[in-house]
Amino acid sequence: MLPAMVKARVLLVVMVAVALVTGCKKKGETREQAGGGDQPPTVTCDKGQLLDQGKCVPVVTAENVMAVEAQANKLDDLQKTLGKLEVLAAPIELMNAIRQLDAWKKFAASSRKFKEVDNVVEQLSAGVDQFKAFEAQLADSRTNLADLTGTLQGLYEGSGAAKTVADARAKVSSQVQAAIEPLQAKVTEASAAIEPMLGELDKLGDIFSGVCALGSMSGGGDDFKKLCETGRDQFKAAVDFLKAHKDAPKTLLTELVAGIDSEIGDLISSETKQLLDQAQKKVDEAIGTGGDAGAAKK
Repeated sequence: MLPAMVKARVLLVVMVAVALVTGCKKKGETREQAGGGDQPPTVTCDKGQLLDQGKCVPVVTAENVMAVEAQANKLDDLQKTLGKLEVLAAPIELMNAIRQLDAWKKFAASSRKFKEVDNVVEQLSAGVDQFKAFEAQLADSRTNLADLTGTLQGLYEGSGAAKTVADARAKVSSQVQAAIEPLQAKVTEASAAIEPMLGELDKLGDIFSGVCALGSMSGGGDDFKKLCETGRDQFKAAVDFLKAHKDAPKTLLTELVAGIDSEIGDLISSETKQLLDQAQKKVDEAIGTGGDAGAAKK
């Protein structure tokens, strides 16, 4: 039997030991809860790198960002060119003005050829509307490409915790699709409308020449004479404009698709790559069909 004093000392030692062990355990739990336990350290990648399967891999360069921005600027250039669409609308406005004159109404009543003007003007107006829609889409796609450039710049300059390649690919692919898919549709419509518009301009030009010839022989009046004098240049300008920019929509899309695929192909999903591959084919098919499929739509 141990004396009472010895028992008390032994009990005190045991209690202190238990308290120390319990305290250490709680401190260890606190460190784990704060993220200092078995969790891996945060990975930070260098400029232009993203995290892929735990490793930093290079995916974006400053040159990539500038190249995509340069492609986007081409949309601005073409939009400025198409800002002169009044050149295409001028012959339509001219014929509408001529048709208000008494001399025209007299000639139109005497020839079936002149009665075709309504249909020809309608087709040309539809073609001009398609070019206007294409011009508007250029602005929208330019905005989407500006967003894409901003995303790429952010990925290149990113700091702190690295983003994953998968996350970046999803965002970049979404922005590429938003820019290219509707643009391809409008390029297809505009490209398919050009040849029919040239044909309608030829028809309208023949009618215009015929009615002006009649007016000069029968005295169509000063207003009639003035419109005929200015009209020849307007028809020529419209035809020259269409011929000069006949391939512009298709060329723009081809260069844009090739540029994006070349510069940031690794950040584009397989679905988006398929969209890019099909974009040019759809334009070629639309132009190649000709006839009714290539005619301007209302």
